[in-house]
Amino acid sequence: MTRSACSSTRLTGALQVLDAPARRRALWRYPLMTIGVFWHIHREAFTLWRKRVPFFSKPAQAAVVATRSHSSQPPISKH
Repeated sequence: MTRSACSSTRLTGALQVLDAPARRRALWRYPLMTIGVFWHIHREAFTLWRKRVPFFSKPAQAAVVATRSHSSQPPISKH
């Protein structure tokens, strides 16, 4: 068998409606999931801060819009 750089993944499960009871069941089934995600994000941020990795904030929005919306473009004529 040859190995390639591509990976193959598969996700299986049953499709369910996302109503209030389903959300409640998910919350009670995985109560620490939110806390775990919060912990891992902040632990990684602390590690980067400790290594003195520079933080680049989002640049200010440009005063002039560089693109046009589709509605303001003239229609393409067919000859």
